[in-house]
Amino acid sequence: MAYTYYIRSWDPRSTYPTNPQEGDICYTITLDQTWAPVGGVKKDNIVKEEIYQNGAWVEQGGGGGLKTLYDGNVAISTQSSTFPGAYDSAATDLSESVETAPDALAVTVNIPNTSPFVLPYSRNNNAYGLFDGSDPLWNECPIVVALTGNGDAYSKFVASSVMSASLGMKIQAVTVS
Repeated sequence: MAYTYYIRSWDPRSTYPTNPQEGDICYTITLDQTWAPVGGVKKDNIVKEEIYQNGAWVEQGGGGGLKTLYDGNVAISTQSSTFPGAYDSAATDLSESVETAPDALAVTVNIPNTSPFVLPYSRNNNAYGLFDGSDPLWNECPIVVALTGNGDAYSKFVASSVMSASLGMKIQAVTVS
C-alpha cells in the first residue's frame, strides 16, 4: 500500500487534506510573513508530523524547535496605545523565558472556527503577527503578540486584538535550525 505525504502550513487558511487514508502523513511547516516556507521545505522546517490513524490525525513529534512559552487565560481589554481601535492585555509572565527572539510564534486561541496561527516576527513592529506596513491585518489573523523582558531575556508578553475578550491562549516559540 502506498502512503500519501501532505504538506500543511500553519496559515490559518490551511486545512487538513480531504479524504485521507490510513497511514497517510501530514507535515506542518513554518511560513514567513509572505506565506513562503521558512528556509524551504526541509526536515528542520517541520513543526509537526501527524499520521492518519483510526480516523484521526495523530501527532508524532516534529522537527525544528517548538517550546511552549505560555498556556493559560489572557484578558485583552485595555484600549491599545499602539494599535488604534484594538485592545491589549496586561504584560503577562511567560512560563519560560527565552534569550533569543523566536523565528515565529505558534498561537492557539479559543476563538471559534480558528486553527492555530503562526505569527511571523515583524521587524517593523517588533512584534509577532501579520502586518501591512505598521498596521495589523486583523481580517487575516485576529491577534498580535509582543514579547518583552528585562535585560537580554524575554520574560513577558502583551497580546493585542480587535476583540475585547478573555481568551485561553497557548503560545509556542517556533525556531528553525
